[in-house]
Amino acid sequence: MTASLRTVLSRAIDYAGIYPPARLPLAEAAAEYARLRDEPAAWMLARFVCPATAVAELAATWPADDDRPLVVAAIGTSGESTEELRSRTEEDLAAIAAACAGSRRVIVDQFEVKLPPALLADGDASAVAAAVAGLLDMLPRGLPPSSLLAVEAPVAGAPAAFVRTAIAGIAALNRAAAGAGRTPVALKVRCGGPVAAAIPTLGELAAVLAGCRAHGVAIKATQGLHHPFRRRDHGLGADTHGFLNLMAAAALAGTAGSGPEEIAEVLGDADPGRFRFAEETLTWGTHRLTIADLAAGRRHGVLSFGSCSFAEPRDDLAALHLLER
Repeated sequence: MTASLRTVLSRAIDYAGIYPPARLPLAEAAAEYARLRDEPAAWMLARFVCPATAVAELAATWPADDDRPLVVAAIGTSGESTEELRSRTEEDLAAIAAACAGSRRVIVDQFEVKLPPALLADGDASAVAAAVAGLLDMLPRGLPPSSLLAVEAPVAGAPAAFVRTAIAGIAALNRAAAGAGRTPVALKVRCGGPVAAAIPTLGELAAVLAGCRAHGVAIKATQGLHHPFRRRDHGLGADTHGFLNLMAAAALAGTAGSGPEEIAEVLGDADPGRFRFAEETLTWGTHRLTIADLAAGRRHGVLSFGSCSFAEPRDDLAALHLLER
């Protein structure tokens, strides 16, 4: 394995085994996550993903003979309005705090929640900034100070103004909070789903990557990213996004002169042979991305992505001779 691939995928996969299509029972998913942490490919594994309301059950389920901390990305309960979102987030954080109280076994360092559609429909970035600031102020009640807040805006089939408003609001908040020691808020982006309509088009996803990089907003990706490269899902009757396409596009978005059209081209390239992971570089076409470019693509681009399977990404990478079996 090359240093370039390790830079792209180190602690990149948040394990979401309890979510579809895997839908494992919580105890079974926790046992699988514990097993995965002992694999040679465990360097790609990041957090365990579960609802905020299930953190207490997860803590009770975690194998007693595993004394390593269990790091969790908690999914918050969404609301139809800003007021309802605040109320539900308060309840979620209280549940997390109670579950983690006095325990070093469970650490929730990431909280993800959907923004109300009505908030985005108004097109008011300052209202988004104020709403997200309210959530950010609540975070220390249940999570460590350096925890990440990722707020989701719809992408697939949604008005482009929704995600533009979300990005602008998050960027304004991050600028205002700069120097306060807080982890910048990220945008959560859903890259797939149970139906073809839930998959963002190449143009939609490219616009998000370009817009986020231009405004300095990092991304937490989720759903549909089971395979390294773009491929046809015959069950859905649609092409699905690849996680290496996404990571390469995020890195490219940070280089000079790369616009949405070129980013979309990287996202849509289904030929693994066009992506060359050398020791110190990733080349795609005429573009040469250095380790520094790739590291910036992770730090300022795609922080991680959720997947209900760790085996699929691992086995696909091995089949492509990018990873040792």
